Amino acid sequence: MQELKALITERSALVKVKSQLISKKDDQNKFLPSNISMFLKKNNEKIEQELEEAINNIEVRILKVIKSDEKLKENYEIAISVPGIGPATAAVLIACTNNFNRFKNDKQLGCYSGVVPFQRSSGAYKGKNKVSPKANKQLKTLLHLGAVSVLNSKIYSVNSTTEKQVKEKQNVSYQ
Repeated sequence: MQELKALITERSALVKVKSQLISKKDDQNKFLPSNISMFLKKNNEKIEQELEEAINNIEVRILKVIKSDEKLKENYEIAISVPGIGPATAAVLIACTNNFNRFKNDKQLGCYSGVVPFQRSSGAYKGKNKVSPKANKQLKTLLHLGAVSVLNSKIYSVNSTTEKQVKEKQNVSYQ
């Protein structure tokens, strides 16, 4: 489990550096003269390729670690079968929860991951519902992005289903 956590931490750091390079490249194109921008772009392309290769190597190693343990492999397969949960999210979820053994129930996991708000109250005072500031922000982000991707795909399929139902109702003649 320690190796898995170390690999995930390293992958997260490399992904962050890569995204910084990409956003910096966009800024350079907008604000620097074209000759300087082209030089920096060529220089940074090598770094981006190396980062991409390093990220891919780490992902391969993460899968190797997961597949080497039967329980990890089984939980990983279950996790990626959930819509919106991909390989990266599943690996982080397994590492953060010690293969789903860290928490006694789903409420504790939800609180830890920062997706379950709870009310702050004291006596007669009833505060707003908020998530814990101690939540695992990486896990919260990955779960949120997965949920958004599922919602976006479901909206598309719901709209297309609704259109089909409307057309079917229009084709039915009442006699």
